[in-house]
Amino acid sequence: MEKQLMHRLSDVLGESFKVLVQAPHFDTRIDADIFGYVPGKYVVLHSQRGRGGKGLGALGPKLGDSLIVRFLVEGIAYGFTSPVVHVQYRPDLLVFLQCPDLINKVSVRQELRLPCRLPCSLKDISGHTMPALLIDISSGGCQIASRELREDDREVGVAIKLQLTLPQDAGGEHEIAGKVVRLRLQNEAVIAGIGFDDHQHELMDKLRDFLCIDAPEPQAEPDESLEGAETLPQEGEARKNREAGAPQAAETGGEAEAAQTAEDSDDAAREGETEASADGEVQQQTTSPEAQAEPVPAKTGESNASSTAS
Repeated sequence: MEKQLMHRLSDVLGESFKVLVQAPHFDTRIDADIFGYVPGKYVVLHSQRGRGGKGLGALGPKLGDSLIVRFLVEGIAYGFTSPVVHVQYRPDLLVFLQCPDLINKVSVRQELRLPCRLPCSLKDISGHTMPALLIDISSGGCQIASRELREDDREVGVAIKLQLTLPQDAGGEHEIAGKVVRLRLQNEAVIAGIGFDDHQHELMDKLRDFLCIDAPEPQAEPDESLEGAETLPQEGEARKNREAGAPQAAETGGEAEAAQTAEDSDDAAREGETEASADGEVQQQTTSPEAQAEPVPAKTGESNASSTAS
């Protein structure tokens, strides 16, 4: 007989996205949730009373008004501006925005993640220890997977400690204090994001040595402002690229230099001198692709005349 298991509805369906909503030309930002959306049609916003007891009603949304929506996912800030297409007041205030085709993206992660698969443990405030798998780690936090995370610990903001055992030359036992900053359910495992109370630069150096990874030093990322950010498709492709973390902007900066280099190569190809090779072929002395095309055979008449003269 199959054993009946009980789960919280939010663990199965997933929680809504936490977002900040703002009206253009106003500084007030309202905490809200994206409860759902229909691609190409609308996005549904809902809010309880947030900062200062204010909800979406404080913005006085009306049909046609534009609202700015921002949210953070895995170190990436997303945002879009969209008009209100419907407002529903009962049983709760729901604001329907036109679903954007494109949204802005800016990376705000300041620490490089180190992907890994290492056994570890989690220790809650009661001292209970749960086995887990370390999926990735940076000096500022980590991501773990566990099938034994207790219900009391499945809350954002809960204090927890990461216990990691490495070889003695890599520091041996490590216990790092932090708190849960993100939760999601994947099959039967809970994927939790943990933010460390203190940065762990020394541990990261030891992990790189232990895993034989020569990682570059973290570089400063753009701030959380979405101005001038690149755009990307919202549905599907954005989620596929979320962990790839490869920004597609910053390529245009080298276009002018590449074009100039191509022109210089063409000039060099025109002005390059030629030499007769041993097999009677002439090769261009240039590095441009056009100059490295098929060799040009020497003229037969000139070769015979040269032989006769000698």
